[in-house]
Amino acid sequence: MYTRRYHRRRSRYASKTYYFDWEESWFRPFHLVVIASGIALVAVAFLLWSRTGKPSENKQKVATNLQKTPSGYPPMAKVPSADLTLYLPGEVNKVVTIGYHEAENSTTYTMQPLGRCAGNENERGLDSAAPFSQGQLPFFVLNTRGRRASATSAVDVAVAPGTEIRSPVNGEITKVKSYYLYGKYADYHVEIMPEGHPEIRVAMIHLDNLQVKVGDRVEHGQTVLGSIRQFKRPIRSQIDRYTGTNFGHLHLQVNPFVEQEDGITGS
Repeated sequence: MYTRRYHRRRSRYASKTYYFDWEESWFRPFHLVVIASGIALVAVAFLLWSRTGKPSENKQKVATNLQKTPSGYPPMAKVPSADLTLYLPGEVNKVVTIGYHEAENSTTYTMQPLGRCAGNENERGLDSAAPFSQGQLPFFVLNTRGRRASATSAVDVAVAPGTEIRSPVNGEITKVKSYYLYGKYADYHVEIMPEGHPEIRVAMIHLDNLQVKVGDRVEHGQTVLGSIRQFKRPIRSQIDRYTGTNFGHLHLQVNPFVEQEDGITGS
């Protein structure tokens, strides 16, 4: 009874589902295998196609980003009126902040910052002949001190303690002088005559552990001038508003050469 009833039900079921009757339908197992294999191949091809180019595109993006990201001692500014380029004096990963401000002497050359302006507090003092140039090196323009010089005639480069300071230009050391900042703080004043520009002096203060002397040849990003000076007592510089007093900074400006004149004061 059980066997007969089972076969009857199966026969009735098969008659209702003739589309999938392996014996009578064209839809045989062989065909199913072929179709399944084709679908699998199409799926694999689509997967490979969808991923094609992505690794190379990602590599290209990474390479582009690496090219845009500054490293080492990249160009920091230009002096348009003298066709002179200044390079970052501290290694880029040691630099905390770059802040341009008004020099005390109105004859100081205007610099054109090369980078990305992260903040400008002295729009009126900007020299229209030296607009900002787009780049990846961030900088600030500090508020006015009421001086006649342009807003980008001096620059403070704040760096981590102990950072080596390297030459910002190719040229020759023309001055190494010890003095007292504000008559209180021991400091060094160094000047470089840029190669091909005897009428110009690149002046820097707030150096320590000097490794150069007058007459030495220097190369930008290569020659170590010394290290950043850490004053035992804060000197209350403008740049401290961005960094605090835990970081020293190099003050740099470009002056016309004048015999028997120091050409730099303040910080």
